[in-house]
Amino acid sequence: MWLSHPTFQSIFREAWSGPTGLSSAVAIFVDKVKIWNKNIFGNLFHRKKRLLARLRGIQVALSTHPNNFLVELERQLRSEFHDISKIEEEFWAMKSRITWLVEGDKNTSFYHTLALVRRRRNRISCLKDRVGNWIQGDREIAEFIRNGYAELFSSSHTYSILSTWNPPCWHNYLNEEEIAKLSHPVSDEDIKTDL
Repeated sequence: MWLSHPTFQSIFREAWSGPTGLSSAVAIFVDKVKIWNKNIFGNLFHRKKRLLARLRGIQVALSTHPNNFLVELERQLRSEFHDISKIEEEFWAMKSRITWLVEGDKNTSFYHTLALVRRRRNRISCLKDRVGNWIQGDREIAEFIRNGYAELFSSSHTYSILSTWNPPCWHNYLNEEEIAKLSHPVSDEDIKTDL
């Protein structure tokens, strides 16, 4: 998340630019990043909450007194909200990766809980039919799905009379007259008439 912020690289360079040793450079970096995170980057979730509150306020103000300033401010805040949402998505993706790296495929309660959640999520416990009635039970759900596919891939027509359906027949070759027309040079008159 920090890497996506434009000022983070300068903080990183400042901390590592001095002629100090590794341990002192790490300590300087940690101190600078703590201050930078608190004052500039801030808490991502508080920023998002504040931004949503501002957007709601602007939308209320726009509904009663629309003006160009509020429209532009709303556009800027929406852009900022989009950026914060991307950063939040990266945060949760990284957090899940870290949890997976720590807990992993080991025979842990984390792994078993994850497998149970996935199994529950992949299980169809009930479906709604076309009328809006709920269908429950494995046998009834399977029958409903089977009938749906049967209706989807079948036709009410039992046969089709081929004589009434006469598709056009195109030849895959040109005759001599068509070849002569294609090889004929295009004149200015041909261009004017075809426009």
